[in-house]
Amino acid sequence: MNIQFDKQKLEKLLTDFYNCTNLSVSIFDNEFNCIAYSPSTQKFCDCMRENECGQKKCLQTDKQHFEQAKQSRQTVIYTCHAGLVESVTPIFYDNIAIAYVILGRFRDKEQIYSSAEKVLNSQKPTVFSNAKWLRLYKQIPEISQETVKSALSLLKMCIEYIWNAHLIKMDKNLLATQIETYILENITTNISIASICKQFYISKQTLYTMFHAEYNDTVKNYILTKRLSMAKKLLLTTNLPISDIATKVGFSDYNYFIRLFRVKTGTTPLVFRKKQLKD
Repeated sequence: MNIQFDKQKLEKLLTDFYNCTNLSVSIFDNEFNCIAYSPSTQKFCDCMRENECGQKKCLQTDKQHFEQAKQSRQTVIYTCHAGLVESVTPIFYDNIAIAYVILGRFRDKEQIYSSAEKVLNSQKPTVFSNAKWLRLYKQIPEISQETVKSALSLLKMCIEYIWNAHLIKMDKNLLATQIETYILENITTNISIASICKQFYISKQTLYTMFHAEYNDTVKNYILTKRLSMAKKLLLTTNLPISDIATKVGFSDYNYFIRLFRVKTGTTPLVFRKKQLKD
């Protein structure tokens, strides 16, 4: 995916946000790589990530809520695995989630999401004492729900600035690239025009126009071409029965696969395999 992040300017912006709010903020790309982050004096999370298990849990929590934010298309506020409050806000381009902004970690004054009890329960078993976790927990900023709402409003303004200042750039073929990847990843399933449009929140006309401009082809023919290309590869590199190959590349109707293969290549799959292997 051709996305460019101006890391230096992003980190300056996030640092300014942190200096004003005392809340840490980070930006991740859609492959869950941290692109930029604000400074933080919190020791709680540093201790949490001192071991591999803690790091793994942090990553799993982030990925889970990235996906939730992507599906809901809005900010998600939640309790992380360590008992702290965080939020994830997705950044969309042409209905595609290209980045995520994490705000946190903090304590909520109303204890809706976070409390000392939740933190202590999340640390069992641990090499540190309860006293140490509580001491570190109390160092984390405590804010009200009203302040959280205000911070998220400021964050949305920052996201608008990020776009206007071109701190995130991508090529104009991003949607086509995403759809192509989706097709290839789901080529063996019953993929359809409707399923593609639903996945990317676009109309059929938008999909048809984009495919004609980018590939000079129809969506249906593009998918068939990819399936036949996969079938040819399997015919030459495996001993699988032709019926199994047809199923593997997404053809539920074996006879239709044979007919289509003959139309596109001028021969049957069996003859194609024998001829190519002989040559």
